[in-house]
Amino acid sequence: MYVTNAIKRFLRRCEGLHSDQLDESRFKESEGVWHGELRELAGHGAFPQVIVIFGEPFWRRACETFGRRDLGFEVSGHCWVKSDRLHFANRYQVNIAGAPQALLLIRMDHPAAHGERRTAVWLFEDEAFRGVLC
Repeated sequence: MYVTNAIKRFLRRCEGLHSDQLDESRFKESEGVWHGELRELAGHGAFPQVIVIFGEPFWRRACETFGRRDLGFEVSGHCWVKSDRLHFANRYQVNIAGAPQALLLIRMDHPAAHGERRTAVWLFEDEAFRGVLC
């Protein structure tokens, strides 16, 4: 499992505490690091089976990454699920150096977020989510 934040460097409190407080330039700045992380994981045979993305602002960029062909892996299949309780989940079939592998990309609230969803229990209880695991 690989868990990541959208912003890949420390930001001072005055720059924003949560990803929804940041402007688009901050996400663009960190996008190259995200791509490099995936490229290195694929290149070293350590590509994860589950990637957790914290927060909504980075989700679109994370999903778009799997349409690229320059990161050391190729997507050969894809399905997504959304339900009332589930943020988002995408299941991909990726090929890394010719070897097929399943990947589950999940968007969740950051554990520090306020609200009742501070653990992943709600995710695994969701029927639509369990369906995408099969």
